[in-house]
Amino acid sequence: MIHPLRQHIEEIIPLTDEEFDRILSHFETVKKRKHQYIVQEGEYVNKEYWIIKGCLKSYFTADNGKEHILQFGMENC
Repeated sequence: MIHPLRQHIEEIIPLTDEEFDRILSHFETVKKRKHQYIVQEGEYVNKEYWIIKGCLKSYFTADNGKEHILQFGMENC
């Protein structure tokens, strides 16, 4: 089975196994359950994320308690 990241990249440019291994060495897999946070308020973010499966949302909660969604991230995003 081809790695989802490799499949995504190869939609644009073909890769050798060595090239993909080099790219993959810069990534780590993080699994989260539904309703689990990747980043919480006040945390410094020094990473970028690529979604293999599922959907993420970015939001903030206003002073009145209302949630405002800023963006959604879907698979291969």
